[in-house]
Amino acid sequence: MKVGLCLLFFLAVGFVQAQEPGAQQQADVGPTILSRTDMQVPAQVAREKAGNSFDYFLFSDGYFNFNAPVNSQPSQTSSYGNTAGFDVGGGLDLVHDFHRGSVSLTYSGSWRDYTNSNYYSGFQQGLNFRFTYQLSRHLTLSLLQNIAAAPNGTGAYQFAQNPYAGSNGQAGETRLFLTGGTLTYQQTARLSYVVAGDFFVSQYRPISVNDSLGGQVTASANYRYSKKATVSFAYSYSHFTYSQNSNDVSNNQTGYVTYAYAITPKTQFAVSGGATSAAVTQAILFGAPPVLTTFHSTTTFPYFSGRLGHSARRGSASFQASQSILAGNGALGTSKSLSVTGTVTYSPSLKWALSGTGGYQHLTALGQMQTCSGQTQNCNTYSTGFATLGFSYKLSRHFGLKSNLSYGLFDNYGNGGTQPTGSISFGITFTSGDRPVIFF
Repeated sequence: MKVGLCLLFFLAVGFVQAQEPGAQQQADVGPTILSRTDMQVPAQVAREKAGNSFDYFLFSDGYFNFNAPVNSQPSQTSSYGNTAGFDVGGGLDLVHDFHRGSVSLTYSGSWRDYTNSNYYSGFQQGLNFRFTYQLSRHLTLSLLQNIAAAPNGTGAYQFAQNPYAGSNGQAGETRLFLTGGTLTYQQTARLSYVVAGDFFVSQYRPISVNDSLGGQVTASANYRYSKKATVSFAYSYSHFTYSQNSNDVSNNQTGYVTYAYAITPKTQFAVSGGATSAAVTQAILFGAPPVLTTFHSTTTFPYFSGRLGHSARRGSASFQASQSILAGNGALGTSKSLSVTGTVTYSPSLKWALSGTGGYQHLTALGQMQTCSGQTQNCNTYSTGFATLGFSYKLSRHFGLKSNLSYGLFDNYGNGGTQPTGSISFGITFTSGDRPVIFF
């Protein structure tokens, strides 16, 4: 049975994955769904055989964080420092396949506490629930629910890959709640139509900066013209609002074409290209006495996304890059996001496993430009770099050791310069399965 925490958009406290060296690879059915926003190619739902799996895991870590954000400071004057702490948690992976569909539930949660009370302590958790059901011969329904909470800096990898909200280095925790649904109409063996909708809420704690909420609707037509290749034409509309100012609103439209190709049964490639138009409305106080002034602007920029993924018996590797619209990261509102990420996992035996991630994200605010009085930094951009290394080793069938090293480099928004932050941990694990577990 496979142990894993596979949150959609890679949103979670951590990413957990078990490697099974002896597992058989899935049959070649052509390109499948590569990304929620890139492509919706319906996978085969009905199974000849129904299956069930259930795994769970527990862990406890000792932590040392360097340059962790102090939670008692205002968001524009955040200070940082070093502190030790501990982490205790666990999770589960439940999957049930039946003739007309499947249901899955993955969860990972922990309590982190620092020895210094000035630093953020609390629950970190990730939940991913997915239900897929074939309503008829041609119609398939899929529902999902995601909840994620991650510490900034060490959670940058997960939040840099989701299409709604990013992270920043000045809050103790970033939260994202996502509810979505997809309806697929399979007209023929080659032609399908997909309508998908999401609703999200992002929060930044313990100091509430510019939280956001909104939704997105996407419609696409997909045509598989060969065993290995699929082309898709899609349109999406999104709407964002913000807690800091209810007058701040953005309405965004994206049209794009996607080409997906299965190079081999284990290697898939997809590339998307199109354009995004963002209509941003902002209300800003000017003058003395202050007068509320409303600004309207429309920005059009190229949309693109690409992904290359390879899975093997002993590991996997993926690389993706994109430029798209984002609701912001707490410091910035509606933004153009340019991101690059890569992930590698390797498990040569049942005893041990390695993982590595890294990437970069650059946000550019859209709409009325802001100024940082007396500062050299551009207040309309925000950059994040991150890297994570993980190692796990099985001492026995159920018990093992794990260690993680995380590093993030954030813009010190409003204060100029960059701010490094990260952590190192070492702990023990208990798993119901007999394979090494990878903790990102």
